[in-house]
This record gives sequence, structure tokens and C-alpha cells, in this order.
Amino acid sequence: MDPVWGGTTNLNFVSAELNSALLDTVFYRHPSYNTGNAASVLHAQGQEIIRIERDMTGITSAERVTAFFLPEEMTATYLGGEGNFSFGNGTITINYGDPAYVTGTGGFSKAPLARFSHECAHELFNEITGAFPDNFACLNEGVADATGFMSRYLPEHDFGPEGHFNLNFDDGCPPLTEIHDVGNCSLWHVKKAGHLTPAFIRGLFHPQHTFTFDSCVMNKETGDNLLVYFTEAAGGANMVPVLDATKIPHSHSYAEAKRALGL
Repeated sequence: MDPVWGGTTNLNFVSAELNSALLDTVFYRHPSYNTGNAASVLHAQGQEIIRIERDMTGITSAERVTAFFLPEEMTATYLGGEGNFSFGNGTITINYGDPAYVTGTGGFSKAPLARFSHECAHELFNEITGAFPDNFACLNEGVADATGFMSRYLPEHDFGPEGHFNLNFDDGCPPLTEIHDVGNCSLWHVKKAGHLTPAFIRGLFHPQHTFTFDSCVMNKETGDNLLVYFTEAAGGANMVPVLDATKIPHSHSYAEAKRALGL
């Protein structure tokens, strides 16, 4: 049957808005879904995540966050994708799913806050994108998950080692194509080597050079940029074994990588 356009469809949702110095929370729900005190819990925990991530990264210049927590009907259809987005202007959206999903993932304190930690990290990364003038999309996704993981809100299984397409990061990174997997894989190996610390995250958010490379292409240019970037973020630690484990082509040393990149 062909659709009939020109009519009006009424959407029956109710909302709650809570405000603070760090976060404005707008929570939508269908009237039939009793979400209890979910809005206030998300608002309180959201402020805690912002404080943790700002303190860990040392980025305090990001705009105040406005977070829209939306049910499935208002995200997947209207926004597309999974409905979890950072718009780079302080606005983020979080798809908290439907009642069955919320129950299956442990309530409102689990999955939505994990995604919140990721999207807020994107807002912080937005402050340093000038250091990555080429395609930083995959790097951005990896840094956001690593930051969310170190905030203790994003669970390990959302970070690695199993990627979206059932490829195991432990086997190396070059075969990966999905944007989040490409970004997470190299940082998973940083974690595996014991270098993923709050100090390392802070180093990622204070790059010492302009890194010009396509972070979604796993070639030697990418490997050398990551070797230099990760070495400096780790305070000079030897990151060659980390790059070896990723199986991304790279120079034999930090000094050699810097020379290759003209840094």
C-alpha cells in the first residue's frame, strides 16, 4: 500500500529538563513508560562523568554539555544510525533504547551512561582537532572509547578486543575497516601493554605536534604518526612493541619515525 502524505501524525512524548553548571539534561519518554527517577540519575551521573573526563584530559575549554536522552522512536528514525551523536557544539544525543533493552542491559545506569562517556569525550576531542588536519575520524572514535573506559563508565567489552565485525584486535589492526574498530584497535594494544593510564589519556589530549595522516588507513604513515603520538603521550615510554603488536607498518624507533614525518 502506498503511503499517504499530507496528514498529521501526533507524537505523544513527555519530557523532563534538569540544569546545572556543567550539564543540561533533557529526558524524553513515552507516557506509558514509567522511568522512575531515571532523569535525575542520568543528570547526576552525567555531571560526574564530565568532571572525571575534564580532570583526566585537562581540557576545560569545552562548552557546557546539553544532553538529549531519547527513546528508540526518536533517535534511530530521525537521527539515523544508533542515535548516539556528538555535534561538536556541546550538544549530544543518547539513545537509551526501549524498556526491554533497558532491562536487558541493567537499567538506566548502564548502557546510556556508557554512551554518554563516549560522546562527552568526543566533545573534548573537538577542542584539539586542529592538531589533526587530515581525516581524524577513526582516531577520534578510539580516543573517545579509551577515555570512556578510563572514566570507568564504558565497559571493557565496548572497547575490545572483539570488534564490530568479529575480528579480534589481538590479531592485529590492518584488516579492520569499521571506523570504531580501527580507532579502538591500536589503543587496545596500548592498554594490553599496560600504558593506558589517566596520564596517557591526558597526553593524548595535549599533542606535541601537528599530526597529518588519515587515521582510517593502516599504512606506514599512520604507524609512524601513532608511534610518535603514543610515545609522547606515554612520557617517552618505548611504544615500538605496541605498534609491533598492531601489525601496522612503522619505523623501527621513535626517533626514526619522527625523522620520517619531518617532526
